[in-house]
Amino acid sequence: MIPGSPSPAQPAPSGFALRPPKESDYEDMTRVQGRRYPDHPVSPEEFRRWNWILDSPHIFRQRLVVEESSTGEVVGWGAIYNHPWTYNRAKYAIEVAIDPGSERRGLGRCVYDELERVARGRKAIALWATVRASDERSVRFFARCGFVERRRGWSSRLSLSSVIPSPPGPSGRGEGMGVIFTTIAEEGPERRDVRERLFRLHSEAGKDVQSLGQPTSPSFDQFLKETFGSPGFLPEGVFVALVGASYVSMTSLFKQPQEPDTLHVGFTGTLREFRGKGFASELKRRSVDFAKARGYRYLTTDNDSQNAPMWAINERLGFKTERVLIHGEKGLRA
Repeated sequence: MIPGSPSPAQPAPSGFALRPPKESDYEDMTRVQGRRYPDHPVSPEEFRRWNWILDSPHIFRQRLVVEESSTGEVVGWGAIYNHPWTYNRAKYAIEVAIDPGSERRGLGRCVYDELERVARGRKAIALWATVRASDERSVRFFARCGFVERRRGWSSRLSLSSVIPSPPGPSGRGEGMGVIFTTIAEEGPERRDVRERLFRLHSEAGKDVQSLGQPTSPSFDQFLKETFGSPGFLPEGVFVALVGASYVSMTSLFKQPQEPDTLHVGFTGTLREFRGKGFASELKRRSVDFAKARGYRYLTTDNDSQNAPMWAINERLGFKTERVLIHGEKGLRA
């Protein structure tokens, strides 16, 4: 069994069973997710890596799967966990996914009720969930379970075939600013001081990331797992602005195992005292030129609806919204 997944107490509808997941179930969970959202494929490695990232003493996590009793086929799964970047021991993110061919049998509600029972047993005060705005069934389920919309987010895509290389901004040493634009590949991704400086930038700039919960800094080990330990880590695609001995701005590109022609734009952030100087725009420009020069077809990124400055940068670059996500919260009374 996967660690952190004790047996559920909630009985499943007739013909199905809830149970803790096994290592071999990652393939089935991937299949369920792919059938639900074929335009957003994930790999078993991504499921495994997320479980690995959450493997920390202070983070609670629990998964379960729905198995069809007669065939042993996994037709759904659920998860509850403390989010490492908005950590609050009394608030939990919750996820439920049921194969489209097994919907309308009460399985989703059964999984959700079991996970809420677990949360209440841990004296949780709130649950967080996310659904696609275009998925009407999920939006209705979201509302029936008691979630209230708190904010929205966008997943966007840039077709690199339509991009005309832009004239460069400051390069080398920025005039009058003492800034060097470089990459983690050039800095040395194996060097501990490079990793520590990137961690400090990520932690400090990440305090202003818009989210449902209060942003928190992950541990150094969690940061290494999420960034340097990612199968999509691309050190030549992590662009940083260096002032003196400090990294003051960054943007990062990650390979997508399920979409080899696509790179995903991960965290982009700038220290407060260096904002408004065009550093993030220049790093974004360099990342787009990098991806296009290496033959990638697309860039994807996520954007919170309340982060207008970053959306403005993405819009200027040509990103177009693909999915609108509704982020909601449910308060739990004692």
